[in-house]
Amino acid sequence: MIRYALIAAAALLCIGCASKNEVEITNLAGGSIYLNFRAEIHAIPPSGTKTITGIPNGTYEYSTTYTIPFGYSGTVDGDAAAGTFIFEDKDTKINMLYSSTVNDSTYTLHCTSSSTRNLNSTDPLTGTE
Repeated sequence: MIRYALIAAAALLCIGCASKNEVEITNLAGGSIYLNFRAEIHAIPPSGTKTITGIPNGTYEYSTTYTIPFGYSGTVDGDAAAGTFIFEDKDTKINMLYSSTVNDSTYTLHCTSSSTRNLNSTDPLTGTE
């Protein structure tokens, strides 16, 4: 009986440890965005939003591919082409906002991002940042 109680307690403890890390991508650009993240392609159409949930703690790279109007050349600004996501807490949220501008015959993809990650956090074991 005690064994079953311990198994149930361990199961409940693990449920509380589940990661709530997520990335939310909003596409305000004129064309589609394709985010390559954790070996999966996430397609976000113009005016679309996608949320990727259940991401384990860690450091992950991402890259972006995008569509441009016919006859235009493309450039990127900010973190639009590629970057790194860092998840140190189990409930970190990252927002990425893609937008675009057109000047003459150049389509520029812009990306800004923000995170709930505490940039001044200290390591509880060493007391250092």
